[in-house]
Amino acid sequence: MSRPAHHPAVATLTRNPLKSSLYSQEPYFRESLCDLEHLLGESTPTTVLRHGLVVVKPDGHALGATSTVLDFYARHGFTPVDARPVTFTRSVWRSLWVYQMTQASIDRLLVNDLVMDGEGIALLLRDTTDAPLPAAVRLSELKGPARMEKQSEDCLRRAVGQPNRIFSLVHSADEPADLVRELGILFGQGERRAMATAMGSGTLSESGIQLLETVRRYDERPRRIFDQDASRKQVIAAISQRLAERELPTASREALVSAIDDLESGRVLRASAFFAALLDAAVTADSWDLAVAVSDVIEDDVPGVSKVIDNFGAAAWEQG
Repeated sequence: MSRPAHHPAVATLTRNPLKSSLYSQEPYFRESLCDLEHLLGESTPTTVLRHGLVVVKPDGHALGATSTVLDFYARHGFTPVDARPVTFTRSVWRSLWVYQMTQASIDRLLVNDLVMDGEGIALLLRDTTDAPLPAAVRLSELKGPARMEKQSEDCLRRAVGQPNRIFSLVHSADEPADLVRELGILFGQGERRAMATAMGSGTLSESGIQLLETVRRYDERPRRIFDQDASRKQVIAAISQRLAERELPTASREALVSAIDDLESGRVLRASAFFAALLDAAVTADSWDLAVAVSDVIEDDVPGVSKVIDNFGAAAWEQG
C-alpha cells in the first residue's frame, strides 16, 4: 500500500509545501510524530505549536553561551520545560541540515566537522505569551540568521557574541515541523517520550533543573575562548614542530610550508587541501584551534547553488 504524498498532520506544522512533502516520507519526522501522537493524542498539533527546540551547539557550549540563551528567551516570554545534553557527531549535524548543506562548500563541511563535534545542550521551550505565531517560528526569528551582516542588533546571536558564520553557537528549529523532525534525529524513543510528557505537563523535571544549574555554573568559566590570532599561532607551531622532524617526505614538507604561508597571509585557504596535508604529514593540531584559525578564510558556499529547503520565516505564517 503506497504512503500518501503528505502526512495528514504536516499541514498544521509548516507553511512550506516542499518541506511538507519531504518530511511526510522522512523516517526521523514520522517516527518522532508517532511518539508525540501516542502521548499527546488529539492535542499534538496545538501542543507542538506552543513549543520550540533550541540547541546550544558544541561551540556555544564550550564558549559558555547557554545561560545567555536562557535569559534572552526568558525576556521574550519563553520558559524551559525540558533540558538535556545532546551529543553531536558528523552524522548527527549532517542529518539536521541535510536540506541546507546542499549549498555548502566542501571546505565548510570539513570545518563544520571540527566545530560540531562534542556535547551541546538541547532546550525545549514553551511560549507563555499570547503571540499568534508558533513558538518555533518566534524562537527562530528572535535568534537571527547565521550570516552576521543580516542580523539585527537585538537578536540572540548578537547577544551570545557569535564570532563568525562558521561558529554560529546556537540553533533553533525553524517551524513546528522542524521541532518534530529534530527530536527524531537528536533523541531515541525514551527521551522523545519524556520530552512529549514534558510538553504536556509544562513542568521542568528535577534532572532538568539540576542540569541547567550545572550549566550556569559551567558558563561562568567556559572551557574555550575564540581567539583567531592565538589559534593560528598554535596551528603554525604544530606544523613547525612536524617540519623540524627529519623523516618528513619532500612533498609533505612543501605542503606544510605552503600551509604556514597561507595561514600567515590571511588569504582564502582551501581547507580540503590544507587538512589533507596535515593528515598526510601526521600533524597533531588541536581541532578547536584548527577550526578557529581557518573559519574566516574559507569559501563558505558553492556559487550559484541553493539550499533544498530555505526558511520562509514569520511572514509565511502571518500571510497563511
